[in-house]
Amino acid sequence: SLHWSVDPQDWRQPSSGQIASTVIKHTRKGSIVLLHDGGGDRSRTYRALHRILPNLTRRFRLAPL
Repeated sequence: SLHWSVDPQDWRQPSSGQIASTVIKHTRKGSIVLLHDGGGDRSRTYRALHRILPNLTRRFRLAPL
């Protein structure tokens, strides 16, 4: 079981900007970010990653879980 610490609640289908802003604002060293890749339309989550990943890779070393 992974104990995520950042949940942008992308399953509620907020805008891609809201998803990205939440993740960028709340991610700290050691954070585990929860994002969903199934269960319906994930285009907003996918688009948010275009902002999230460049930001987080500048600030941290990322590791997939």
